[in-house]
Amino acid sequence: LPDTTLNKMYFKRACPMTPVSSDNPKVQGKFNLSIIDEIHKIQSSYPNFTTPEADELVIHLRLGDIVETSSSTAEEMLIHGADPGYPTKNFLKSIKSIYELLDNVRSSQARRVSIIGGSHRKEFWKKSRVYSNCIYRAMQMSGYNVTLQI
Repeated sequence: LPDTTLNKMYFKRACPMTPVSSDNPKVQGKFNLSIIDEIHKIQSSYPNFTTPEADELVIHLRLGDIVETSSSTAEEMLIHGADPGYPTKNFLKSIKSIYELLDNVRSSQARRVSIIGGSHRKEFWKKSRVYSNCIYRAMQMSGYNVTLQI
């Protein structure tokens, strides 16, 4: 990926002498929101940079390997949320239930919802498609103007 991604720009600023790795104990759980704000200001000048409208909530789903490696079924994920198959503490409960996602939308007072997600590997798709499409349909049935890009 180019050095202009949020991830690469963040680690370059926050951890200049540390290898980029989510398993590195020096950087786990420590995020500096002022650095993220600084990067967003830089990225906002990019021609393809977009920001959501004031009445829009963007939900980024952890699809692909995060969903596919979970021992939970798509139905269990939708009802209860779930942990991915990875044992790392950074991803615990990263698969959200439809109830939690609907609560997030309600509390944000958004009228529109944009759901985005993707996978790093093309073979990771079965549970991800069921999970994301059921979330999309539930948002629609709850009266939200919703889009899905996966």
